[in-house]
Amino acid sequence: MKKLNLLMVILAGAIVFSCGGPKKQKDEPILENKNTYELIKSLDWMLGSWQNVSDQGTMTETWTLLNDSIYTGKSIFMEGKDTVFTEDITIEQRGNEVFYIPVIKDQNQGKPTLFKLSSNKTDGQVASFENPEHDFPQIISYELKGDSLMAEISGKMEGKDHAEQFPMVKVK
Repeated sequence: MKKLNLLMVILAGAIVFSCGGPKKQKDEPILENKNTYELIKSLDWMLGSWQNVSDQGTMTETWTLLNDSIYTGKSIFMEGKDTVFTEDITIEQRGNEVFYIPVIKDQNQGKPTLFKLSSNKTDGQVASFENPEHDFPQIISYELKGDSLMAEISGKMEGKDHAEQFPMVKVK
């Protein structure tokens, strides 16, 4: 019996060594090609809470880091104590592309709309996201100037160029 067990161990070892040891799975990532999420990291300047208080109400937009590839955002517009508008947003890096993905409860049947990062100037801290197929806006952009953040939505509305700006200051 001992000879049989010894023979089994030797045979198993010979099989493993003759096959070159354990094989890597075909789907196993190669470390040199690992995505480092540098594109989304270049938007770190958007993180934090931003606010605009005006006679019409208070707009607050808050951006947080969910993980290496996703930022989550929430935009809220209040008139007094009444919430008039909310928007849940993610910015996600998927491979070598970054998307701005808003979800508005009463628009697009509550489904997300993707806007692809089309311009990112880290020296001026400007980012533009585009979706030419969307009704309005087709472009969503952000620009950091000191402690101020300017958000803008723009594009064609009823065949005419239209833009709306949302200036905000950092509160956190």
